Amino acid sequence: MSEVYTPAEFLNDYARVLRAGPYPRYPDIPDRLRMDPSTIGQDSLKRPIIPYDPDQPWTLAHYHRDAMGNSPKGVYVDEGTQRLTLVGEVPRWLAQGVGQCDSRNLPLHPYWREMVTSELGGVVTNGYYPNIGPQETSDLLLTAPVDGKLYALLVERKDPTVDAADPDDTNNNRSTADGPLAIPGGRVEPKDSKKAAGYEGRFTAAAIRGLREETGLSVKRNRADTFRCAGFDVDIRMILKGVWADRRTTLHAWPQGKAFAGMLPDIPDQPPVAGFNIKEAAWHLLDEFTINRLGKVASHEAIARRALLAYQTKGMLIQPDGTIVRQ
Repeated sequence: MSEVYTPAEFLNDYARVLRAGPYPRYPDIPDRLRMDPSTIGQDSLKRPIIPYDPDQPWTLAHYHRDAMGNSPKGVYVDEGTQRLTLVGEVPRWLAQGVGQCDSRNLPLHPYWREMVTSELGGVVTNGYYPNIGPQETSDLLLTAPVDGKLYALLVERKDPTVDAADPDDTNNNRSTADGPLAIPGGRVEPKDSKKAAGYEGRFTAAAIRGLREETGLSVKRNRADTFRCAGFDVDIRMILKGVWADRRTTLHAWPQGKAFAGMLPDIPDQPPVAGFNIKEAAWHLLDEFTINRLGKVASHEAIARRALLAYQTKGMLIQPDGTIVRQ
């Protein structure tokens, strides 16, 4: 079983989430930037020339600054011309293996060409992300069998993007509108590196931290590659890695990372506790209905399906209604 989230999977999932509706304040598919493959130009350094016009809706010029009024990290935005200029030393994204930059030296999404030359189109600059370049993430899907069926610990996030009383967010408000189901996790933060050995270990640390912050459930590392949760030993393994499909994705900012899964022998007695920006944390029957709900915004449906494939290699076939069939 491959652990790689392929380009084909990304494009398929990205098309699905976009057709379900753009992220708030992002342009709809017909209004996004499109380029003819034969007319994509290059500058003297052979970097692609991506059109940028702050008067066009797909530029999201009003999102060059975050909720606190700050420019994206690593970028200076001129108030008059809205031109973006890199600041600081070696950009963060070069260390993260970004393969290509455009003529303004901004990092490009690994699949930028497929996006702008298809019906999907593209959005330039950082969109709703705080930074230009890769946004590293890590997620952890915990499951448990109950009465012959498989359950998963999932969260329903509040949507921080729209406030009905202040649709332009001029007061930097954050709404509590319902969001779709999601696998606990989130962004990899600098503090995760302090809790793990090496570059790879910080993804595991971030996934465990995200689970605790969003559900109240703690996972402790016993020894190398062994973990304990709610009194149970649990085998946590990476099941998928890649560039995720997300409605916030732009040509210059995108999520990428790793997803982990672990199965407990039973649902813990400790009930989940919803964390900050989480409306509800609960155990859900992992049937086809729930898996489809996971696919409304990002690549979480793909993560859940990859976990089921991993279980199948261990002799557990999960039926569409969540029933476990031992093989």
